[in-house]
Amino acid sequence: MPCRHHPLGADNARRVKNSDGSVSLRCAECARAAERAYRQKRRHEQGLPPARPYHRRDHGKPEPRTPRRIKLECNQGHPLSGSNVKIVRNSDGTSKRRCVTCERASNREYQRRQRAKSPRAPVKSFADILAQSTRMEGDCQLWTAKLDKGHPTLCRHKRYTRVRKILYVARYGSLKHRSDTAVTCGNVLCVNEAHIAGMQRELRAHKARIGERIMQCWDEILRYAHRHSGKLCDADNIALGAVAATYERLLSSEPQIENLIGFLRTAIRNAIVDQARRIKLAPMNTLTDDYDSIASPADTTDPLLICEKDETDKYQRQHYAQVMRRVAYRSKRAASVLRLKRKGLSYAQIGDKLGIAKHTIERHMNVARRIALPRHHSERAPMNRLRQ
Repeated sequence: MPCRHHPLGADNARRVKNSDGSVSLRCAECARAAERAYRQKRRHEQGLPPARPYHRRDHGKPEPRTPRRIKLECNQGHPLSGSNVKIVRNSDGTSKRRCVTCERASNREYQRRQRAKSPRAPVKSFADILAQSTRMEGDCQLWTAKLDKGHPTLCRHKRYTRVRKILYVARYGSLKHRSDTAVTCGNVLCVNEAHIAGMQRELRAHKARIGERIMQCWDEILRYAHRHSGKLCDADNIALGAVAATYERLLSSEPQIENLIGFLRTAIRNAIVDQARRIKLAPMNTLTDDYDSIASPADTTDPLLICEKDETDKYQRQHYAQVMRRVAYRSKRAASVLRLKRKGLSYAQIGDKLGIAKHTIERHMNVARRIALPRHHSERAPMNRLRQ
């Protein structure tokens, strides 16, 4: 059917299939106008403002297309070339180029904002979880959190694991028997390490290894105690006390002892010196770090307290200046106390001059001795002096 207003040309003709199967030509312009009128009517009924006015384009003369300019850089100055370009397809079939560097930066910023909105909860250690999820009932430490088939269970690394297995593996490594996580108290909720059968067996084996290791050194340690104690104290008790302290140290989680005999000798020596100080059988100045006066008891002159009027030798003056520089570098107050003491002043006079107590002056003198005096004598010198 011909249109009364528009010619039915190739551009303005629309083929419409009728209900009887025939095909007729319709005017495309009239169809579009009728559709716009229907939409305007619907907007008016809904109370919406009218749509923008329609401007008819002249389809006979196509508009000239401007050449598309290709961007060589993004807005941030990154080059849009090589691996820094990402081609993105739009929904209408077109494509656009994106900067990979800018996209990664925007993704990181987005993730940072998301983390800031919902901050992560602090990660709790296993000890904190164990303290919060248990309660004491007598000697048993009962689990109050999640259970799996009646046994205490904890989710670690996205896996559910029995709590007693975690305790065993953390201390002794992988399980050796299926009954290692069984409890000896009969309560399946108990997670006390002292009630786990496997840990009790490992602890007994560990104690046996420590005892065997100590007994291998017992004869030599006992001879060392008898040789150095003399008549000051009972050598057997001193050796037993040192062995007991070493046994507790080896059972604890502190750094293990590599040289066991050397550690036991040091413990025995310290025990002898402490007992000698306690019963006051030896003067205190023989138990200090002044090994020079101990090694040569005939010469009771302290090399630090030679008066300045006696320093007639040039080498002696140079040595004194070197000692004072060494002491002053470590402690200026100890150097001032030593300087006044070398002039012949007593502790009371030094205290009045510097405004400090007597025991403070003694401490500064001990500091000066440790800094200035060389420690080239044997460690057995104090023990030899004690036996005298």
